Amino acid sequence: MNLVANDTQAWKLELGDLFEQKISHLPAGKGRDLKYKAFGCFANLPLPTTKHEEWKYTNLKSLYKVALNFDYYISRQITPEELAPYMLEAAEVVRIVCIDGILRLDLSDISALPASIVLKAIDDSDAPIAQYLNIETDFFNALNVAFLERGTYLHVPKNTVVEKPIAFYFFTTAEREAIAVQPHHVWEFGAGSQATLLEKHITLGKETNLNNQVIELSIAENAYIKHYQTQILSEQAYLIQTTQVQQEKNSVYTHLHVSLQGAVIRNNLRIRLDGQGIESNMYGLYMPAGKTLIDNHSVADHLHPHSVSNELYKGILDDQSTGVFNGKIYVREGAIKTNAYQQNRNLLLTDTASVNTKPQLEIWNDDVKCSHGATTGSLDRNALFYLRARGVAEPEAKALLIYAFANEILEKIELASLREYLQTYIQQKMGMEVL
Repeated sequence: MNLVANDTQAWKLELGDLFEQKISHLPAGKGRDLKYKAFGCFANLPLPTTKHEEWKYTNLKSLYKVALNFDYYISRQITPEELAPYMLEAAEVVRIVCIDGILRLDLSDISALPASIVLKAIDDSDAPIAQYLNIETDFFNALNVAFLERGTYLHVPKNTVVEKPIAFYFFTTAEREAIAVQPHHVWEFGAGSQATLLEKHITLGKETNLNNQVIELSIAENAYIKHYQTQILSEQAYLIQTTQVQQEKNSVYTHLHVSLQGAVIRNNLRIRLDGQGIESNMYGLYMPAGKTLIDNHSVADHLHPHSVSNELYKGILDDQSTGVFNGKIYVREGAIKTNAYQQNRNLLLTDTASVNTKPQLEIWNDDVKCSHGATTGSLDRNALFYLRARGVAEPEAKALLIYAFANEILEKIELASLREYLQTYIQQKMGMEVL
């Protein structure tokens, strides 16, 4: 079923027909009811356009003109050898492969996972879905839940320490036609558990594609989770990624994502600090070039006293690219002794690149320490002069300064193979000799 969104009502009617086809095969129960609720929300919401505040700087008009197949399944065989070049970390990680949102255990290697860990397809599980996810007013979340049938469920039990990073490789196969896939993942981490997650988005093929993905993470008390996301997509790829995080007391969650290429990438990171003694760290690096648009929206919602959130996003924008940063910190009434820090820094490499930044604080009490800020500018002329005066040619001097700016984020990646891969990729992108 190929749908074009030029006529909003017609698009929704056709998706309604597809929804009825899929829902008719489901037994009565909670899952069916949730999908009906989500589709009702979706049907009553307008398509996001630049007239809506949350999408003010992100124009999806080009996507809405494309006839997308919302019911696509790849028919050809995919081999491990074909995917291997995209999985350089394979020796260091537990490898989990999803093709167009579908879990493929035949292409995965989960032998290093402790036996107590549960991993299965989302539709084979009783996963708690959309407990904190906004489907009432978020168009793409509602669409995702209404058509939920692809994705993964991961459960790490109490006090389990996962020695190897768990790597999810998300491949979108846009090889013969324009497609839309809507994976939904629910990952639960029990009290006292420890794990590192790696999430890589990769496009196979050059046709237009939409990946509207939701990840729900539940992090119980005293759990310690690191989560890395990388996005290096085709120039025809639209990625709308929502990461909804629920943190309980004394847990630590570190989220770091690197967005480098695509048509439009929208990252929604929403963290609920639902307990005392919580630490949340949010780091991002976005480096669009060409006409790529990368839009980062984040929320740190402090609900209880004595919690900490740290946020640093850095953008390097080249050619005619566009960047967006919209970061919100909420400190609720009673959440005293909260420490919340937010910073967005941007480098514009051309006169035709642009960035729109909006850090926000909303605080309902006085006994807190909070700060936020944003800077946008070009390369430091004094630093550039310093390097030139020491015999470094101007192109190399500029590349060194840009790399140093980006590397403040990359150095926070503890998985060596991932960090080195990204450092090398960025060095090559800037024409540097690989260090």
